[in-house]
Amino acid sequence: KGVGALFVRRGRRVEPITMGGGQERNVRSGTVNVPGVVGMGAALELCAALMADEIGRLTTLRNRLWDRLVAEISGIEINGPREGRLAGNLNASFARLESDALIMAMRRFSLSSGSACSSGDRDVSPTLKAIGCDDARAFSSIRFGLGRSNTDQQIDLLVEDLKRSVSRLREISAA
Repeated sequence: KGVGALFVRRGRRVEPITMGGGQERNVRSGTVNVPGVVGMGAALELCAALMADEIGRLTTLRNRLWDRLVAEISGIEINGPREGRLAGNLNASFARLESDALIMAMRRFSLSSGSACSSGDRDVSPTLKAIGCDDARAFSSIRFGLGRSNTDQQIDLLVEDLKRSVSRLREISAA
C-alpha cells in the first residue's frame, strides 16, 4: 500500500502533485515505504520472469474461450481482432441481449460490460465505438478478463453457463 512506480522518459519533466521534502528529485514528498518498495521490486522481478509463459498461457485460454463462444452460441460476435490484443482480454456482443441482464444471470462468474474506470457509466464504450460497434452492439457486449488463476475447466464452465443463460434470456425476451 502506498507504493508505485513511474517510468519517465529521458527529457520529460514531471510536475509534483504535492510539495515539500524533496524526495524523488522533488517530484514526491514524504517518507519512502522501504518494505513496500522492496516487496514491489520482488513482485516485479517475479512477474518479469513469468511474463512470457503467462502471456502464452492466457492467449491459449482466451482463444479457447473465443473458439467455444463462436462455435456454441448463436448470435455472438467478437469485438476487435483476434491478434494484437491483450492476452487476457476478450470482448463479445450477444445479439438480442442487454449486457446487464446477462451479467446478472451469470451468478458463478464476475463479468463486466466495460472497463473498471467506466463503472456505473451507461454511455456507449468509446473503445467499442472506435472499432466500429453501433450502440446496440455495444450495449450487448461483455468484457471477459482472464488472469493467472484461470483454468481450462473454468473456461468450460463459463461457456456452459453462458449457453444456458443466453438461451433462457432470449426465450424470455421473445415472449
